[in-house]
Amino acid sequence: MKIGAGVRLFTRENYLNKIRGFCHDDGMIRVITGVRRCGKSCLMRCIAEELRPEGGFSIFITGSNSYLLPGEIATKLSGRYIEFGMKTLDFSEYCQMKHFFELPVNPGPVTEFDACILEGGLPKAMDYSGLTDNRINYGPVLENIVYRYARAQGCKVSVGRIGKLECDFILRNPEMGYTYIQVAMTIMADRSTEEREYRPFEQIRDNYPKYLLTRSDPIQQRDGIIHANIPEFMQEGRTF
Repeated sequence: MKIGAGVRLFTRENYLNKIRGFCHDDGMIRVITGVRRCGKSCLMRCIAEELRPEGGFSIFITGSNSYLLPGEIATKLSGRYIEFGMKTLDFSEYCQMKHFFELPVNPGPVTEFDACILEGGLPKAMDYSGLTDNRINYGPVLENIVYRYARAQGCKVSVGRIGKLECDFILRNPEMGYTYIQVAMTIMADRSTEEREYRPFEQIRDNYPKYLLTRSDPIQQRDGIIHANIPEFMQEGRTF
């Protein structure tokens, strides 16, 4: 089985839902950007399949170059295009895609989550079985995964400081609500690690949600802070 090579297409509804409302706007050019092999071509094929029964058409530009619309071109198209940034598969999409193509899914979410990390969320990587690597540095990897997941939900993401302490992420969602996030491989190593991850939250005086996200720890209840494990959080499609 070759991902995307046959007739069946895995539909990434998170992106299609954002794009559909603009497909019939004749005065707007749609631009889809993203890293190589993240699924832009398959997304375009899904859009074409939806337009075909209507006999319609829509103009799209797509590419992986971050300078896709440089200088003069961007100036000429100013106000006439809308950009959709596409990302690699998040963990929920990764599991859905494996089910769609009838690939084996490990019943243990953490094991499957590690496989998703190893494959980088790239759809094409599902064509290659038996990938192994024991050198995963979970700290920055988990932060990057949470960042991309939040951005895919339409959140603005920044790093925050509370006094002398740093909070991993401050999110602002489309409804202008805020969320504070700390990300850690584990808080179970020792008491000092646990206190270090909770400490920034103790300096925050407002009542916006506060999340502590870990890889596979027993869930704690502490001072109204929401503790969740990333694999389950993403697999369930939870939002911030």
